[in-house]
Amino acid sequence: MNSRHLGRAAGFSLVELLITVAIISVLAFAIIPGLIGNRERSRDAETTSCAKRVAVAQEESHITTGTYAATLTNLDSHTSSSCQHLVTAAQATDSTYAYVMKSPAGRKTYRVTQAGINEVR
Repeated sequence: MNSRHLGRAAGFSLVELLITVAIISVLAFAIIPGLIGNRERSRDAETTSCAKRVAVAQEESHITTGTYAATLTNLDSHTSSSCQHLVTAAQATDSTYAYVMKSPAGRKTYRVTQAGINEVR
């Protein structure tokens, strides 16, 4: 028998473990920011969708009643309940409306008026 291998235990060396941890760390640092960005983009997409629904519901209200709805709660229940949490400022009269919408976790802010939807910079 070879005497060099008698006392050596099977397993990974410290260098091999350090290299493995380094590779996993590099991969994690590359992937995690992308995942966070995806979540922010999905929140922004939700805000854009709500902005479009509010604009359509307001125009439907204007066509039906001749005036814009004074509040989101005067619009259809789905739009008002699903979009209310995104509205940070609102103003509405019989002939105009303006909402500022932003997701708490998103990056973009939108202004919704009878003239259209614009990103606020």
